[in-house]
Amino acid sequence: MASTNVTEGIKTVMTDPTQNEGERAPGTSGVLLQAKGLTIQTRAGVSLLSDLSLHIEPGELVALTGLSRLGKSVILQSLAGLLQP
Repeated sequence: MASTNVTEGIKTVMTDPTQNEGERAPGTSGVLLQAKGLTIQTRAGVSLLSDLSLHIEPGELVALTGLSRLGKSVILQSLAGLLQP
């Protein structure tokens, strides 16, 4: 069963993957993706990302949304290994 929390125009939906198979891509095995305490700074010490943790199960579908310049690309580049944490 999904629970929804709406705060300041941001919608967060939390699901239990054991109860809701509709959140998984059909017929995929995928890989587990985890990050814990991910922090990225520029060479000048400006923080681009601070203490991000996430856990994405194999086959789970996830959307990363937000306003411009909030760090979505930085997160994806870091998880892909293009930026060093």
